[in-house]
Amino acid sequence: MTELELLGFKDLSNTDRKRLELFVSDCIVIDINAEIKRNVISLRAAYSIKLPDAIIASTSLYLGLPLLTADKGFQKIEELALIIYEVNS
Repeated sequence: MTELELLGFKDLSNTDRKRLELFVSDCIVIDINAEIKRNVISLRAAYSIKLPDAIIASTSLYLGLPLLTADKGFQKIEELALIIYEVNS
């Protein structure tokens, strides 16, 4: 889900796209499993968040890893260990 969101960003330059593709190629891809799906359902019901955000948050919780994001909307998910990336405009 994160890969799809990153590479689908509208204003991505060719240079940034290549950098992101290289970065993603070094990452481990986690498939959605039954526990992640159960957590997605719980998170959506509890926080009224979009499906992609629920999948990302649920995967982070499943792995026991903090979520690095520039999306401050994740702050409302209390059980999520969050690292906010500040984007310099």
